[in-house]
Amino acid sequence: MTVWRVYRNEEETELNIAKRAVSVLWNKVLYPLYRGTIKAAKNKRVIRNKYQLQKGVRNIVIFGAPNHGNLGDYAIYLAECHLLARYLPNGNIFGVNMADFWHEIRALRCLLKREDLLILTGGGNLGNQYMDDEKIRREVILRFPANRIVLFPQTMYFTKDAEGAEEARKTAAI
Repeated sequence: MTVWRVYRNEEETELNIAKRAVSVLWNKVLYPLYRGTIKAAKNKRVIRNKYQLQKGVRNIVIFGAPNHGNLGDYAIYLAECHLLARYLPNGNIFGVNMADFWHEIRALRCLLKREDLLILTGGGNLGNQYMDDEKIRREVILRFPANRIVLFPQTMYFTKDAEGAEEARKTAAI
């Protein structure tokens, strides 16, 4: 059963419309933005501590660190860490794994500096067979246009169908 309210005059109707508009603006637009800002600031502190980000120290970030059962990917990641530590001994080297990437990318975008080196992990996952890895690569390239980005050696494979052709086109465009 719907209850309709009858207003006594036009002023009361306009006042209620204005109150409703303010309520909707606050609840649907302003408060979520405010809450998101507070959450983002808190998240930045958490991320800064997790990865030990410090002023004056160059960060070397390996995006796409494995968090699955393929031991070969772990071996590649470990070799990348050793290589980077050997040639960039003063850098703060850390990996952002695939599970944490989407939760942390906004905070990392704010925290990382132009001088920081971004690494896209090597392996055999460039193409449309492992789209999670491919989306992470694309996102890093799009979000950090001013940073130097290194893609370690990859095997590339796109399926020979319409989806593979479309994903190959997207990857090539980036």
